[in-house]
Amino acid sequence: RDLWLSSGGLAILYLPVLVMAMPTLMLNLLSRYAWMRSGGGHYSAAIVPFLVIAAIYGVDWLASRVGRGTKGPNRTGQAWQIVAVSLVSAGLILALGNQYYNGIAPLSRRFTLEPVSEHARRAQPFIEQVNALPPDVAISASSGLYPHVSHRETAYLFPTVSDAEYVLLDTTGPSSPASAGDHFQIVRELLDYAEFGVAGSDHGFLLLERGLDKYRISPTFYDAFLASNAVPQVPVGADFGESLRLEGFDWNPRPVVRPEQVVEITTYWRALSSLDKDYRLVFFFWDGDGKLVWVQPEERVVHWYPTWLWEPDQIVKVSLPPLPVGDLPHVGVAVLGPGIENSDVAGRIVPIAVAAGQDATLWEQDTLLELPRP
Repeated sequence: RDLWLSSGGLAILYLPVLVMAMPTLMLNLLSRYAWMRSGGGHYSAAIVPFLVIAAIYGVDWLASRVGRGTKGPNRTGQAWQIVAVSLVSAGLILALGNQYYNGIAPLSRRFTLEPVSEHARRAQPFIEQVNALPPDVAISASSGLYPHVSHRETAYLFPTVSDAEYVLLDTTGPSSPASAGDHFQIVRELLDYAEFGVAGSDHGFLLLERGLDKYRISPTFYDAFLASNAVPQVPVGADFGESLRLEGFDWNPRPVVRPEQVVEITTYWRALSSLDKDYRLVFFFWDGDGKLVWVQPEERVVHWYPTWLWEPDQIVKVSLPPLPVGDLPHVGVAVLGPGIENSDVAGRIVPIAVAAGQDATLWEQDTLLELPRP
């Protein structure tokens, strides 16, 4: 729909050009990948020129048809202009309206101007250090940092390492094309078997260097997971057994072009005592009929800052990647013990007790806490 409306709907007026875009369009529509089917990703870039050209020829075709149907001297040119201007105006209004409601351009309702975060500022020294290396030194970087080093002669997208002498990672950022768990495992293998060492670490960033015999991670590396002064948008105050307390969460819609509303959920947790186990946090999403449609285990903190490292009363920030779940009415979270499957009710931490004055809705034998929508 968004792809179609980007031309103001005018492309349908000239099918001969649209036919040329059909192979790419069918590849997208038949894909099993939802983002590829949505029409909002870069996968549709090859279709856009055909939509523009079809809209141009379509307006000319229809205006010419109307012009040939008029009588009298000099009426053909005037009719053509009236029809062409009317079609282009209507298409422009339709395209701009669609952009406002569904797009992410500055004039759209979804547009947000993100401030420069502390995390972004602390990335700069690592980027400058890597780019100060001789241009022929090969680099591998995670997807969020790759654009800052892609101008180098040899730059790989992690987890590809190949002959890279340095590996630069943001453990809190996007992990594609691999999972966050894969990133963690590959880093362990690089440190254990591939003769890499830790050249630098801070605020969730890791810089590995080949041949370096150093493996200590700086204490400031874990700052990216701490939020001592955070004030959650939605306070909760729910205790999971005697282990963890969910203080609250943030619900932030993200400017992404796709039919579903994409949100980023950040939860804030407090360890009630010293923990000696690796607990996992798993989030569940249901539709209006109570049908479970999405399960999202937390994958970053569980690897890079596991619960056995949490200090009592320390506030830990746990962020999920942006998910297309904003239109689902029910969101819940469970705390699982080590080695427990997501669906194993018996392995979840209970009882769940909420603070006085707070309402709570529990699911699945009172092992899941529903998060109140903001």
